[in-house]
Amino acid sequence: MNIFSMDEWESTPSLLELIQSTYKICHFAWYRKPEGRETLLASLNTDLNSMSQVTYNEVILLVATAVAFTIFRKILTKCLLTPMAKWLKLDENNVVKFPESGWKFMIHGGLWLYTFYILMLSGRHQFFHRPSTVWDGWSMDMEIQRDIYVIYVLEGAYYLHGLYALFFYDLRRKDRQVMVAHHVICVFLLWLSYVQRALTRLYYYPFKAIYATSGILLDTSNMAVLGSCSVFMILMLYVIFIMDLYWFGIITAILYKSLRGTLKNGVDDIREEDVAYQEVKKGN
Repeated sequence: MNIFSMDEWESTPSLLELIQSTYKICHFAWYRKPEGRETLLASLNTDLNSMSQVTYNEVILLVATAVAFTIFRKILTKCLLTPMAKWLKLDENNVVKFPESGWKFMIHGGLWLYTFYILMLSGRHQFFHRPSTVWDGWSMDMEIQRDIYVIYVLEGAYYLHGLYALFFYDLRRKDRQVMVAHHVICVFLLWLSYVQRALTRLYYYPFKAIYATSGILLDTSNMAVLGSCSVFMILMLYVIFIMDLYWFGIITAILYKSLRGTLKNGVDDIREEDVAYQEVKKGN
């Protein structure tokens, strides 16, 4: 199978079709009332009670991996990133910022490359170019393949580490509350995706991930998939999408200021509070 041939790719919906499919599945979930699902709250409770797929060993593995990320980051910062910033002769303010940016570049880059290989190059999955296959043979008891399981563990552990780092490691920024909400929702979405056995930001995210959980999900013949948690998942996916639009606006503002030459010190991050550098310096 040649995934780079357009004949192998399912058609992408329009924005209007995406919105319509989201409305249809929310309408379906709201008005269906089988036994145990007389209200949306009762239906949600029924679904959540059935999601006992995560074991204590898996929770321990997730927390241990998050701790490992934290330890690895501290070692990387001390032994490589901070010395590299000084070797590059960055000013004192950017020496503080560089390790955080370097860490995020390395971890996001590594996770992206691994996921790209698994979904696009390994030939074992068609989720990205054929989103409808996400629901093929779906059941609550289906086995998660090892390579996909590794993605769940690494991504879940990274966002757990990220919650800790936001308060105790990263520079304080004006969007900290948004980042906390983002990390919490990401952890919850990963959990929902894992226990329900379901598998970049402004285009592929809505037209692949959101569409797979709305229009494609509604078309599936497996009615067991259509629990109220599917609607809950869609709502959280849209919250993440709104956050993506918010950060896109920040990036656009930085680019605009850079082109106009109005960025402070040339590389100022407009999210940072005035006290960020002083607090980190004092903490060190």
